[in-house]
Amino acid sequence: MDALLKWAAIGACLLIVAASICRVSKMQWRSSRFAWFLVYVAAAVFAFGTALDLLIGYRVSWYTLVGIGGLGLYVLVTWRQWAASDPPLETCSRRGELRRRNGGAV
Repeated sequence: MDALLKWAAIGACLLIVAASICRVSKMQWRSSRFAWFLVYVAAAVFAFGTALDLLIGYRVSWYTLVGIGGLGLYVLVTWRQWAASDPPLETCSRRGELRRRNGGAV
């Protein structure tokens, strides 16, 4: 049973890495915030590091697995937004409009 849980966690980690890579590749650099790029890179690095720890045989703490579960839930909840194409530009253009109105601050 422990081996099954270990491989399920490794699979979840690798899915998070793949989803993060796919989302970064769909970003439009002119309309996306750099902070979101960093969020997805951080998620991929965290998930990949956790997968490596599990493969090597380190004991992974429960809160690391909760973090992976949270990232997996985030990927699942936002899947519809990213599945067909890149995220809608309405929010990005609206954000830019607000930025211009507020003198650079949103």
